[in-house]
Amino acid sequence: MSTENMALKEVQTSPPTDTQDSYLQRLQKIESAGLHAALAGQTTYTALKNGANINPNKIAIQYMLRGDCFDDQNIPAAVAMAHQAMGNMACPNRSITFSELFSSVNQCANFLHDLDINKDDVVSLLLPNFIENHIALWGAEAAGIANPVNPLLEAEVIRDILNAAGTKVIIALGNAPGNDIWQKVLKIKDQVPTLQKVLVLFGESNLDDGIINFERSLQNYPADHLTSARVIPPEDTASMFHTGGTTGTPKIALHSHANEVANAAMISSMVNIDQDDVILVGLPLFHVNAAIATGLTPLSLGATIILAGPGGFRSEQIVENFFNIIEHYKVTSFSAVPTALGALLNVESSHNDLSSLKYAFSGAAPIPVETFKKFQDKTGLKLLEAYGLTEGTCASSMTPFENRARIGSIGMRLPFSEVVVAILDDKDHFLRVAQTNEIGVLALRGPNVFSGYLEEKHNEKIWINIEGKNWLNSGDLGRQDEDGYLWLTGREKELIIRGGHNIDPKSIEEPLARMEGIELVAAVGRPDSYAGEVPVAYVTVNDTNISEQSVLEFAKQNIQERAAIPKAIHIIKDMPVTAVGKIFKPRLNWWQIEGVIEVHVKENFNGNCVDDCIIHVEKHEKFGCLATVSLAKNSEPGAIEKLASVIDQYHFHYQIQVRD
Repeated sequence: MSTENMALKEVQTSPPTDTQDSYLQRLQKIESAGLHAALAGQTTYTALKNGANINPNKIAIQYMLRGDCFDDQNIPAAVAMAHQAMGNMACPNRSITFSELFSSVNQCANFLHDLDINKDDVVSLLLPNFIENHIALWGAEAAGIANPVNPLLEAEVIRDILNAAGTKVIIALGNAPGNDIWQKVLKIKDQVPTLQKVLVLFGESNLDDGIINFERSLQNYPADHLTSARVIPPEDTASMFHTGGTTGTPKIALHSHANEVANAAMISSMVNIDQDDVILVGLPLFHVNAAIATGLTPLSLGATIILAGPGGFRSEQIVENFFNIIEHYKVTSFSAVPTALGALLNVESSHNDLSSLKYAFSGAAPIPVETFKKFQDKTGLKLLEAYGLTEGTCASSMTPFENRARIGSIGMRLPFSEVVVAILDDKDHFLRVAQTNEIGVLALRGPNVFSGYLEEKHNEKIWINIEGKNWLNSGDLGRQDEDGYLWLTGREKELIIRGGHNIDPKSIEEPLARMEGIELVAAVGRPDSYAGEVPVAYVTVNDTNISEQSVLEFAKQNIQERAAIPKAIHIIKDMPVTAVGKIFKPRLNWWQIEGVIEVHVKENFNGNCVDDCIIHVEKHEKFGCLATVSLAKNSEPGAIEKLASVIDQYHFHYQIQVRD
């Protein structure tokens, strides 16, 4: 008897008569017409102008402060009172038309030009998901280079990013209850030598300190043209997005205007976005998904976006009212990370009319089989898994809308994108293209792939030369099946992905290595049913007085990024190493998988069955690794089914066997 993870069977969720040829036929038509036919504009500025010209008076962006403020006729009394006391910062529900948005983008660009921002100057944004974030983002790209920064990072990390980018102007939220953005800005602004001005949203000017109000200043500038008379070449840098860890020199990806408009066109061609769509945005605008996939893409085509609170899915009452929001605004699609989809499973929706929904995107981390199935069953919509990198602007592959979804697959390549599975030698040189279902490194090419990182040292070994052409080494391991679907099987690069947020293990390992008495440190991800992964650390020590708790306390005090603080410390006698002495992290990952399974075995079986259970994880040629749970013959079938259902919440592959 054997029970397998459904991902092992590569489950398909549509009728068997529907084949991959459906998308491949459409893909051929799209690509034969050429990329130029799909572009909304040559630059982000002209793309937004295109969106504004389609229906100038239509709402471009709808914003709500909290999830219970989606209906402007039924604003909670306490929220209305806060609005009266605090002004526009606390406005519960507001919107902007396409005409007003494009006018504001012009005004922002002109304001920045007046502050001596030119095409190579950097404007860093430290803003929540307000309408003004879009105005600042696209205005900065029209005047110079936009640099959206995660305001949840520690002040010192933000400072390092601004210094690496050479920031000339900051646009940041002013002093707001429950938000420490402004406190961080005040702490670091004098530590950024290139900084000339700070523009404060919903705050007062202090000219002596180089601080100018943002939103009121816009009104002083023309709204119908760029005073710089700038004609933006598509190859000019549009934005800088920070990617990777928080230690060492920040790794900053450069996006050209051509990259961003191309990826918007590739995404819209894949899912047929048009002016009738309404797209709910719950991800932060410092992330490429919100900026490009659910930002530039719909706005350039005249589609409305709904900003679900200043913190997206983190905002108060957003998750609880998610399906009410969808019904009220007749939302057609949204993007989410697996953790958000898991949270939405607990929200009652049987009373809601969700008929407007066509699909939802899931990305940033693998989605557990059980979450995928339950969410589709709950909502009736199609869940499209997507894959992309900041280095690829945003998206490179996705489940085709018209095809069968294979749970766990990242779909097929987007139009105009090229993806191959490459077999490399031990020096990362190309040997050959992988065979069907053979694991290799995903390599990417296309108009969405960036030209490189800001600092040249970060560009070492990121390109694979295949027949004289440069392909981006994604650092992700994967395979392509016989139908052309792509599957991730692991990571060549050692990132821990917690709730869609990338954590560089070095941001954990380097601080812990400074603790006296620690010899070796290795940080890996532990599978987590909610966050996908959480960080843990293995250490070896030369001081027997060191405890796991003392190492954890040291971690809390010395690791800058809160999300990177390990959930557990494991002191081990010997660190697993390769034949050449390098720490063998896959073994540590496998130990964590075994530990997670062991917890659930103990929850579902009695003492004797637990004692007789054998859990083993090893390398697998097709799936990267495979966990085998071997149970005694007298194990209860009901408990086995329950165990399988629990393990389905994770994204690793497994099989359950009952010994004869």
